[in-house]
Amino acid sequence: MKNLKSLLCALFAAAFMAGCSADQLPDEPQPIPEGDGDGFFMSLDILMPNGGGVGSRSVTEPDGSSSGGTEVGADAENTVSSALIVLARKSDDPTKNFGFIAAGEVASNNLTGATTNNEKSYRALTRIYKNNLQLLYREVNNPNVNPEVYVFVFCNPNRELTEMFRGTATQYGTNEWVTAACSVVQGNISVPDQNVGIWGANSFLMNNVELTTRALPKTLVEWELFNKAELPFHLSESNATAGPDLPDNGATNRGAVRVERSVARFDFKDGSAGGDQTYNVLFHSHEGVLQENEPLVAVQLQKMALVNMSNKFYYLPAVSADGLVTGADYEICGKEKSWQRDPQTGSYSQGNYVVGPYAADYAAGVTSDFSSKFNYTFFENDGTFNNATMAAERWDVHYVSDVLAGKVTDNYNGKHDYKVWRYVTENVIPVDPLNQTNGISTGIIFKGRMLGTEEALNLNTSSHDAPWEAGMHQQVANCLNGKAFKLYDGTERAPIVGSSDKDPILYYLDGRLYLTWLHIRQAAIQASVTSNAQGTAFEINRSNSLYRAVFGKGGIPAGNSYIGPDGSKVAINDTQFAALESEYLKSADYAWEQWNKAGKPVPAQVGVNVPQTLTAMREAVTAAGISIYQSSVEYTRDGKAFAGYFCYYYYWNRHNDNGISGVMGPMEFAVVRNNVYKLSVDKISRLGHPRIPGNDPNKPTPETPDESDEIYLDVTVEIAPWAVRLNSIIF
Repeated sequence: MKNLKSLLCALFAAAFMAGCSADQLPDEPQPIPEGDGDGFFMSLDILMPNGGGVGSRSVTEPDGSSSGGTEVGADAENTVSSALIVLARKSDDPTKNFGFIAAGEVASNNLTGATTNNEKSYRALTRIYKNNLQLLYREVNNPNVNPEVYVFVFCNPNRELTEMFRGTATQYGTNEWVTAACSVVQGNISVPDQNVGIWGANSFLMNNVELTTRALPKTLVEWELFNKAELPFHLSESNATAGPDLPDNGATNRGAVRVERSVARFDFKDGSAGGDQTYNVLFHSHEGVLQENEPLVAVQLQKMALVNMSNKFYYLPAVSADGLVTGADYEICGKEKSWQRDPQTGSYSQGNYVVGPYAADYAAGVTSDFSSKFNYTFFENDGTFNNATMAAERWDVHYVSDVLAGKVTDNYNGKHDYKVWRYVTENVIPVDPLNQTNGISTGIIFKGRMLGTEEALNLNTSSHDAPWEAGMHQQVANCLNGKAFKLYDGTERAPIVGSSDKDPILYYLDGRLYLTWLHIRQAAIQASVTSNAQGTAFEINRSNSLYRAVFGKGGIPAGNSYIGPDGSKVAINDTQFAALESEYLKSADYAWEQWNKAGKPVPAQVGVNVPQTLTAMREAVTAAGISIYQSSVEYTRDGKAFAGYFCYYYYWNRHNDNGISGVMGPMEFAVVRNNVYKLSVDKISRLGHPRIPGNDPNKPTPETPDESDEIYLDVTVEIAPWAVRLNSIIF
């Protein structure tokens, strides 16, 4: 959008030749009126959207709303304490469309509230200078037509927004202001907070829900009827009492201007069965059948953190066919349209994308310098990842118990079972769905502690354990819960202390947690080896998945034994080992042995001076798909230290759910203004990502897609205008 100074010069010249208004007003517009001065008054009704709704996981309806329904905002979210009203040109000429005409500030003493059972509204009174309007009438130059103009309303505007229309900051006819963006900085230790007041109590920044047009008087002279505060020109009602030919702005599709909040909200509730944020995750398996009534390992969620909150959004929302400013069907204040998926071809049609200020960057790919675009960046600026201490300096970290103990509850469905967690900025991603990646999507990270269940702590081992691992499920539970325990080789150990070089390493694969490498190695042997009745001959199934994870394509080295049903050990002589030795040297078992022979060295500090044998072991083990868990120390809310094994779950906020696990759809992962995202972790189906990134076979990268075939956690998200979106989180 360009500055139209050349157009103004031509208009001024034409006006001079045709003659000036009798008022002989100056040609330059004046700032927003302050105090007493020569001007006209106008009034406008502002309508807050309210309502109730229902929902499970939500999608966008054809009218742009959410299938989750709507939620009545709290008084602190609905209150309008001040407003800014902007008049702009409505023209078929794109160089003139949205051209600035005039703006007026509305202070609290000029706001009158009116509330019914279904809606809350305000009547706003403001004043604009005559000369701002004179420039419009010179341009229109048709005394027989009521000029149609756009009316924009910003409730509780921040200083940057107000200053944009003061003085000469925005000239008559210019339209760059329509794409102005609001910068929000929070939680950056090197930069002061900026514009976080846009979600402060009784001061939520709000904007038009849709493009709003209103008719003005035909001539500047008719405005003289509205030069007193008690006789304003009505932008939301009929003006017939002031004159029969004056426009009726209370007619159909006129009236009050609907507004919405410029930010979104995250709510949270405890979705666990026992109400203690604890979920049964691993279960006993009998002859390959999971016994869901026999849980062995649980995860208790203890912390949650917001990551990748955008530091910029447009003051006025916009949509386009591809989410870019240059895209087809670009529309200021346009409605988000739902996408329709063809079940035969899998293609999507009829929808659109919400446009964000970083759309072009997202489309090109963001792999570094994340702090220039986000608050609470998920990745370091160089693209590396570290969550060892839950990245407290980068992420917005909260104790789950604090969130659930919050004083503010929601108003959704009258149940009040969600707690309002925090407000977030809009963050939207353009076409192609594959642009939805961990580097740029807004997410919530959960940190959980692994715990042995009561069932595991009190096991009847004969019904759960094979002879080769008798009692190990119970020992794993003791280890996790800070009790004394025995290793697989029978060594007795005191309770863990949270030290990686003193406590045993746990290994996880395919729903089983193993206490030390000796345990998982023996499990691989038992799963793949069969013997004759005399125990003198062996068959080895080298295609067994557990065998391949431990030994790769190699053989079983000497010194290992098969344990029979009666508990007796028989040494294994793998006659193919020599032929397969080169493959064994590539295996996780070989890498672990080299680390073991070196004395199992670990660094004194995470990520610092990592021994080469440990690095090689981690790389080989995680390449086999095995997760490695090392203990650490965590702290309670009151500062008490405790040792444990911890894991992380990464949830990327869903805006539109296409209902197809592992396949991303358009606008599926996003945060859109005026939506309430109601989060509930309903199920955790596996252990999460290890605390140390090097121990993770699925370590995230900036290019990692937000959705994969591996489901960790089920999050119910009820999303509310406030449009409710329900997100059931299943890990």
